[in-house]
Amino acid sequence: MFEMPEYGLFGDALLMDEGNLLFLSAWGRDTAIQSFLATLSLGESEGGADRFWIQGQSTFQVWVNTQRMEKQTARMPKGGLFGNIAQLWLYDPILAMPDRASRLGYLPYRAGHERASQNRERLWALVQTICPIPLLPQWRDQVLDEMASLGWLRSIKGIRLEGLKVSLPDEDKIADLVRSMLEWKRLVA
Repeated sequence: MFEMPEYGLFGDALLMDEGNLLFLSAWGRDTAIQSFLATLSLGESEGGADRFWIQGQSTFQVWVNTQRMEKQTARMPKGGLFGNIAQLWLYDPILAMPDRASRLGYLPYRAGHERASQNRERLWALVQTICPIPLLPQWRDQVLDEMASLGWLRSIKGIRLEGLKVSLPDEDKIADLVRSMLEWKRLVA
């Protein structure tokens, strides 16, 4: 667990990309969650914010693209041991729907909870979704390894969550990669 001391909230999962929020799971009193959401919805001149502090093993700031974020909330049953507690999930919709136009997508996963082969299948499905050229299924391992070596696939870390960022270049560069891999017999057509 980590704390968001400005708002009286506690979090159990966080995923960021270069300091920008992708996913947050936070717990607290319903009024604290509503106050946090209200602060994010106001402009800075109106007393709002586009960032907040996380305090855990270390303290750091998280930036929020308030125009993109979506939220879901749930309440614990009344009469519980801790009173009126609610949970907030704040997330960037690109986690669920990759951006095909900019060839950008994310694959979040809980560290240690999924086998590497499951993540590899999910990663391949994401790459095929955002890639502007068709990729044959038998090319999976060779293409993913080459994309990783070129920096098109990058690991991102969070708290209790990890992820892979897939950021593909323009169509010509991808076509050149596949063409050269075919010419050097690293792919079989």
